[in-house]
Amino acid sequence: MIISRFAPTPSGFLHHGNALNFILTWTLVRVAEGKIHLRIDDLDTDRTKTLYVEHIFRVLEWLGLDWDEGPFSVAEFEAAFALKHRLAYYEEAKQTLLKHPLAYACECSRKEIMAQSSKGIYLFICKEKNLPLHVNTTALRVHVNPTVCEEAPRVAKEMGDFIVWRKEGLPAYQLASLMDDWRMGTTLIVRGEDLHLSTLAQRYLAHLMRAPSFLEAKVLHHPLLLDEAGEKLSKSARSSPVEFASSPAPLYRHASMLLGVFPCENAIDLCGALLQKEESPLSAFFL
Repeated sequence: MIISRFAPTPSGFLHHGNALNFILTWTLVRVAEGKIHLRIDDLDTDRTKTLYVEHIFRVLEWLGLDWDEGPFSVAEFEAAFALKHRLAYYEEAKQTLLKHPLAYACECSRKEIMAQSSKGIYLFICKEKNLPLHVNTTALRVHVNPTVCEEAPRVAKEMGDFIVWRKEGLPAYQLASLMDDWRMGTTLIVRGEDLHLSTLAQRYLAHLMRAPSFLEAKVLHHPLLLDEAGEKLSKSARSSPVEFASSPAPLYRHASMLLGVFPCENAIDLCGALLQKEESPLSAFFL
């Protein structure tokens, strides 16, 4: 069975790029008669707010999309699915990595890293220091050995040794995303093409943690929606949020184009159009 997820972050109001990802994920999974989880990734504790969580549910309702597992309201999210309910298995993953010979503690600040590399690529500054891992003073990194797997050379070149546990005592995105997908048995991940390097980093981490089921998952990267200046939509750039007074039809037409079917203006029609295609809808994307 195909198992996938919506994985929005409640660190700001969702924009049309997030909504497009929801449409593509839902359509591909429903055509395959699979299962969708709603996984709200509230790792950014400083910026997570209840009104942003509420906005996620409203966007999904506006789009007319359903899901099978996960919270169905803000109250249910806070009662059973928020970060505090997931910390135990993140902690277990951290303890596993602490025993790995390629993991090490790092005390470097972002400013120090940028001084070493203008692109922010970590250059092993703390690798041989044998520092202890302590909250507020050190983060946990993994060394990227280019010989470990086929993804490793590019990760080493473009990202360097990356953080898996933050100084604040919380998991970093690469570890948390891997653990969540591994735990829920995800077999299909639909992401924007801007997350391609993150996918490679997570696959590298899966090799280190011996997570073969994650490595078997299909990961599809779709083109991004751009603003009038040609920049990608993002919360950090304060892209305009979804406005519920407007129609989602233009997003469905854009999704139709990406999937190679005639223009559709709602979820049911798009799903039906995709079912009529002879070739696999997954061929519209790339790894």
